[in-house]
Amino acid sequence: MSRVGSVPEESVRKESYASAHCLTMVTHGDARGRSLGGDESRSKAVNVRLARLAPGSYAPVGYLLAEAEVVVESIDTKNEEFAPKAGACEANHAEPMAPPNFDYDGIPKGYYDAILRNGNPIRRLWHMSKFDRVLDYLPERPSQSIVDIGCFAGTFLSLVPEYRFSRQLGVDILPAQIGYANANYGTSYREFRHLTRISDLAALDETFDCVTLIEVIEHLRPDEIRALFDGIVDRLRPGGKLVLTTPNYASAWPLLEQVLNRVSEVSYKEQHITRFTYFNFERKLAELYPKLHLYFNSIDFKTTTHFVTPFLAGMSFDIARGLSRVVPHQKWRHPFGNLILTVLTRGPAARDSER
Repeated sequence: MSRVGSVPEESVRKESYASAHCLTMVTHGDARGRSLGGDESRSKAVNVRLARLAPGSYAPVGYLLAEAEVVVESIDTKNEEFAPKAGACEANHAEPMAPPNFDYDGIPKGYYDAILRNGNPIRRLWHMSKFDRVLDYLPERPSQSIVDIGCFAGTFLSLVPEYRFSRQLGVDILPAQIGYANANYGTSYREFRHLTRISDLAALDETFDCVTLIEVIEHLRPDEIRALFDGIVDRLRPGGKLVLTTPNYASAWPLLEQVLNRVSEVSYKEQHITRFTYFNFERKLAELYPKLHLYFNSIDFKTTTHFVTPFLAGMSFDIARGLSRVVPHQKWRHPFGNLILTVLTRGPAARDSER
């Protein structure tokens, strides 16, 4: 279900303005002009950031979100007098409403698989690098099992070698894409299965060493995310790995999304309804799934990918792909890549329904 939406320019401007205004309210202290917690240097630093967010500048939403994280981190929340008041920005930062039943069946069969195999070099490398990175973070052991949730046309599992994963299963809600996946990539050790809902993992009667969730979570409402994670907890063995990717809205991604909405055959406008940034990912995921730290050890690793190299593929796909592998990603901590990649380990606790 990796899916790739246009928000009118005026909407972007209104959202950017609202965010800047909200930050101003939270960080400038009270009406008598007192600074943050009496810390003059901190107040100046925040004011410099807010100057960049002045109404009329209409900075990209992703930039505003990144600045918001830094500004909020600057506030001395121990001083209750100056701590942000609950609900102060609720109207401007509410979770986007769920779209009115986006027609995922309208996406052409095998659409993203065709892009990776024969598409524009930039988009080809985008998908190939994403799958390369997910494979990098899966354990290097033989004869493991894996389930790819939201597998779409089966492209990722088609790249997973049998010697590492002798049992491979992909699941998705789109029967036509599952049919395509089985026809093109089904083998004796790899199969694809249709689920009525992406969270309906109870229909699977086995457990796995690894779960991948590649650009899926942003398509789901909070209630769907909770149900999905309950299912993952049930299907992932203790000590197993969950590798998850999602767009980073503290990067250039919002702008890229605007471009894709205008030029691509498939729009993201109504698809991406739950948005994360590198800075808020763990906190927001724990809010969406309050039992996160009960069933998973603390996040093993969090990074971003797709900062510059995919865009170099327009000049040379092979050179750009080689450059993308130069820095071992375990050492990459840049927060502004366009995709967030996170690895979590399943803890020993059984879910309530299993006790």
